[in-house]
Amino acid sequence: MEDFFKMRDIASYPVGLAMGEVGISGDDAFQRYAAVSMPSLEKVGGRFLLVAPFSTMFIGVAEDWDLVAIGSNLNADALLSLFDLKDYRETYYHRTAACRDQKVSLRIG
Repeated sequence: MEDFFKMRDIASYPVGLAMGEVGISGDDAFQRYAAVSMPSLEKVGGRFLLVAPFSTMFIGVAEDWDLVAIGSNLNADALLSLFDLKDYRETYYHRTAACRDQKVSLRIG
């Protein structure tokens, strides 16, 4: 699994979900999500191999990302089972608020 993230300058929470988080940065909102998502991935049998700032494309079309995360998981069903975890479901909105753009690709097999 490869995830690419471009953060908003200011997180964009839906009305009624901000819960005191109005005006926080996209980076801060994403850290709230990451604090739960990283251990959650391990609970469903996966793990993160790398989480790092994105530098540049070496070959191919130039893309502008802030963060890349590379993870290993058993299969697509295991990855989707993250949403069976209450803590993960209740924290996912931070990811949505944080990210201006994102791209996720799966490598299974």
